[in-house]
Amino acid sequence: MNFTPRTTYYRNFTLNAAGALVPEDKYNYSHSDLTLTVIKNNQITLQDFIVQSNASSGKLYTIDLLDPTYGLNNFITYPVALTFSTYDPNPTASSHSLTGNVTYGFSELNITSTMPLGSLEYRAQNNYWIPQTYYYQLGGVFLYQPTMNGTIPKLPPEIDFTYNDSASNIVTVNINALALKGNGLVGGNSPVQLKTTLINQSSLPYVQGLAANSRWINIAVTTPDPCGTDMWRNYFNATAQTRGIPDSYYHTGISGNDAFILINGYDTTSNNFDVNVVAQNATYAVNVYGVGGALQ
Repeated sequence: MNFTPRTTYYRNFTLNAAGALVPEDKYNYSHSDLTLTVIKNNQITLQDFIVQSNASSGKLYTIDLLDPTYGLNNFITYPVALTFSTYDPNPTASSHSLTGNVTYGFSELNITSTMPLGSLEYRAQNNYWIPQTYYYQLGGVFLYQPTMNGTIPKLPPEIDFTYNDSASNIVTVNINALALKGNGLVGGNSPVQLKTTLINQSSLPYVQGLAANSRWINIAVTTPDPCGTDMWRNYFNATAQTRGIPDSYYHTGISGNDAFILINGYDTTSNNFDVNVVAQNATYAVNVYGVGGALQ
């Protein structure tokens, strides 16, 4: 960000004692502009762009750095540090000074989002093999069989975590809640085809584009099946450990029919924003074909 005086340069000629014309470079100050220069990856992408022409001394100006014109939407992270500078062709006589503050156009909310996820279950009563039960829930596929110690994920659900200790120790939580709507029970040994139809989708109201937008997050999945709660708790634990999140940053457990993970980040007092949440949900209608018609 620059506060740039605009001047008109000209050459003046005067007579010296010998009667010769001597050139003299001069300039006249006309006004000052508030300008913006953008440098991305050491390359100037926007130079001396006039944000406010004929800026007045002592006046407050507001600049939206997320305006698409500047191309900074995907580069600004929280917190933002601004550097102000002045340019004057005659620095010894300069009297320009700049100060500025960064403000954010969002308010802090305590967000609680509850949604029925639904599930799809395939239970095989094998006569010549171990009985197996497959669960589909929240985009994940899980397998349970009596000979195993608990339930194991065969396809991970749409909840994941990332952690980068070189980026201010921020934990990023990605949630893509895929919910199923419909009721039905089908039995037999004939082929069955499932089709889903997207009913609606939306993003949860977390601010995006910042390094961290939350102080903490608690994710809980409610299921009446004890195997299901164990399954989700084990998934939360295994995923957090695999992604390298420090043990002190999170806590998992089971409370009644809820399996949960509470992520506080590095600041367990929740005074700082140290968790970044990116969340959206989508609801699908499920139709079953191949059993003498369609069952929804």
